[in-house]
Amino acid sequence: VVLDWDEAPKDLDAHFVKEGAYHISFRDMKTLADGKGQLDRDDMDAYGPETITLAEISSKGVYEYFVHDFSNQHTTSSKALSESKATVKVFGEGKLLNVFQIPQGKKGTVWKVFSMRNGGIVEVNTVR
Repeated sequence: VVLDWDEAPKDLDAHFVKEGAYHISFRDMKTLADGKGQLDRDDMDAYGPETITLAEISSKGVYEYFVHDFSNQHTTSSKALSESKATVKVFGEGKLLNVFQIPQGKKGTVWKVFSMRNGGIVEVNTVR
């Protein structure tokens, strides 16, 4: 999963959560104990990319991917995230599977991009 964005805000953070198991983000970049995922790159000075690589996805697992505007984390009424031109690309099986664009004109610091259930990607695409 690859996140990139424009010049502002400077620091957006990718998060990938497997319900009941792990939360990959800048706080825990290391390869997971099972060796199946890691944050490859934490970008803190704009543009990205910020990438998370997962070697395996369980068809029975429930996953969520979201982006947090770390630069404006204390200003929930900010539109900076929505104006960031952020794009998330999901790759798998040797190809590009999905592309998500940040919704424009929304207030908030968290972009819930997609979830994964039963092995499929479900678009969420909301900012709060």
